Amino acid sequence: MKPNGKLIIDQKDLIVYDLDMTLVCTEFDFLHECILATAKALGATAPSKKKIWDFWYGEVNREEFIRSVLGIDDPMVFWNLFRTFDTPDARAARTIPFQHVVPTLHALREKGKQQAVITASVMPNAQAEISLLRFLFELVVSVSETPHFKSKPDPKSLIYVMEELDVSPDRTVVVGDSSEDERLANNANVDFVHYRKRDPFLTFDRQILASFDCWSEFSTLQAKTTPS
Repeated sequence: MKPNGKLIIDQKDLIVYDLDMTLVCTEFDFLHECILATAKALGATAPSKKKIWDFWYGEVNREEFIRSVLGIDDPMVFWNLFRTFDTPDARAARTIPFQHVVPTLHALREKGKQQAVITASVMPNAQAEISLLRFLFELVVSVSETPHFKSKPDPKSLIYVMEELDVSPDRTVVVGDSSEDERLANNANVDFVHYRKRDPFLTFDRQILASFDCWSEFSTLQAKTTPS
């Protein structure tokens, strides 16, 4: 696809971001340590580093992974213990914002853009990571802590954000690193921009608006609408 010459940011009023691996990056070694410690404490089979990578970053059903690979019948037993290792302070100490994220967020605020976050992280961890950005979003939604929201790609959380901030789907864009984020946007009839930091080879269910590799590029991205 070729850019059509129109800047995406000029066509949108609301930008909704994924958090982990889109705005910030947590050290994989830290997550690896937490998962191994949780498995050990529960007497579960210790997964390989490759399986832990797939569990955290891959396109897998985490609850099914916990049941089938770790042998833990109730995923909440795993998560409740996992969070005793993955505390907000520990997470913040092992997390950094991606380069150019902070100035980009502030520049978009200066342009009058509303900005929100939808994340699967529990709110204390999400707030710890967001504090690293030195930025106040209009809205932060943790689907893990909101009973009437389901995990991505269920669109209810995104629809809620648009309704709360009074912005229509055609004036909203979702920015994320995974096909899960893309499907979230698709299910709410919202455009999607792919941040390719994690995996440049993901396949998507529909045409994406644009892709980028560095946050310094985001404000000048052009929408892709014609075949290359």
